[in-house]
Amino acid sequence: MKQLAFILLAVTGVASLAQAQVPLGAMLHGGRIHYGGGKFTLAKEQFQKALDAYGVTPDTMRAHMLIWLGLSEAHIGELDSAQAHLAGANAIAPAMTERLKTDERWTDLAASLGPDKAVRLTVFDAPGQSGAQPPVTSLVPFNQNGKWGYRDKASEVVIIAPRFDDARDFSEGLAASMQSGKWGYIDANGVFVIQPKYESADRYSEGLAAVGVLRKVKAFETSEPHEMALTGFIDKSGRMVINPQYGEAQPFSDGLALVDADPWTETQLCYVNRSGQVVIEPASLGDYIEAWSFSDGLARVQEGCWPDEYGPVGYIEKTGRLAIACRFDNGRDFSEGFAAVESGGKWGYIDKSGRVVIEPQYDEAGDFSSDGSALVVEDGIEKCIDRRGEEWEPEEPGFPAAESPE
Repeated sequence: MKQLAFILLAVTGVASLAQAQVPLGAMLHGGRIHYGGGKFTLAKEQFQKALDAYGVTPDTMRAHMLIWLGLSEAHIGELDSAQAHLAGANAIAPAMTERLKTDERWTDLAASLGPDKAVRLTVFDAPGQSGAQPPVTSLVPFNQNGKWGYRDKASEVVIIAPRFDDARDFSEGLAASMQSGKWGYIDANGVFVIQPKYESADRYSEGLAAVGVLRKVKAFETSEPHEMALTGFIDKSGRMVINPQYGEAQPFSDGLALVDADPWTETQLCYVNRSGQVVIEPASLGDYIEAWSFSDGLARVQEGCWPDEYGPVGYIEKTGRLAIACRFDNGRDFSEGFAAVESGGKWGYIDKSGRVVIEPQYDEAGDFSSDGSALVVEDGIEKCIDRRGEEWEPEEPGFPAAESPE
């Protein structure tokens, strides 16, 4: 049954969903001509362009593009990419991939590949089950021949074929990825839902992400304008909710984001809320050479003088008042009411009043998790501890490195 083409005709109103120089119908028609003529590399390129330009379309149309792209890639032996795209189509529209199983384009392709290779592409034997993608929390970026894609962390199955210049972890359902030197955000199918147009892109946190945008700015009123990247925040629709104006910015945490208000000197740290209003002024942070994001209502700060005189670490509250005096050599963020701190070369824990609840005795110390445990290292041995300091052997090894204050 040669019925793949009718799927396009069944979806209406696509032209109003995206604006591009080449209409989607024309791009797909050109790809099908290449495919029918056996020019599968050209077909792949055409369908990839269609997906990049019109990926934010109704789910059935996106699945349609993924199927054509996957079939083209399979013909030229790019089986990992083909598997990822066919799996993506099946996760969106399993009924469509079910129809594909009896289409002669698939049966001819499977016959030409042979059973050993074809079985790698049968991601839709049980619609909505075997082809369903893992949650984005299990997708991790990987590099192959200079291009980045995503695979399942546990199985290492390629879910999004390597085609990006750079890639970041998924966060809140989206991942920052680079294409042609610009950053955008993709969904779990590898489709740009926010087109690549930014100089930089950080992870989403609390529904917002920091992005870099080129602007012409003056260092002084009388100086010539220079083009530089300023940081602002966008929401998940790509709408700019805090205009680009900062040198750098950290992700939102506890409703506030740490930003550098002066992009020229990079020394004017302050905290802003989701409306872009300054909540803690740079003057309140003048005694600190470094500051970190809020967690559990407190933020780590470090005394010192710019550029490289680093002093002790303490914690401020959301008014900017110093809640826990700067007296520790190093520290981590608060988690579940406790923070790991270093004193005299050993790590212990304090509560939110600054009281030492577990004496410094460990070589390394991680954050407490919601189950009331934390991972520590003592004399090279990993251990788990509870909030009273009781110890036991961890079930799985793996320790997060402590963050250096410098």
